[in-house]
Amino acid sequence: MNASKQITGLVGLLIAFILLTVYIALTSVAPIWVEAAQMLGNVSSLQFHVMVDIYVLVLLFCVWMIKDSRQQGYSIQIQIMFVLLSVTLISIGVMSYLIYRARSQRNILDSLT
Repeated sequence: MNASKQITGLVGLLIAFILLTVYIALTSVAPIWVEAAQMLGNVSSLQFHVMVDIYVLVLLFCVWMIKDSRQQGYSIQIQIMFVLLSVTLISIGVMSYLIYRARSQRNILDSLT
């Protein structure tokens, strides 16, 4: 699969997650922080364990992302922006970084040819 198809697929997935996030935010009964507080109050729930697993994976991704972005030569502002996006919006931040990385690598390859 070539790079432009990968980028297009990631952009489509990112748009889908953004739309899902907006839909959930607009239709939820309680604000997200109230639901998160209720979930944290019930430590034995499966939702709590899934949330912890997701954040462990996001933190591992952030460690990889910082190392990778330094190797790619991205500025500290870009690194901070994507870490904050990833920690707060999870999938949206992760996919945004992957799209940014793929586009910058494609630009580098285009300039070499």
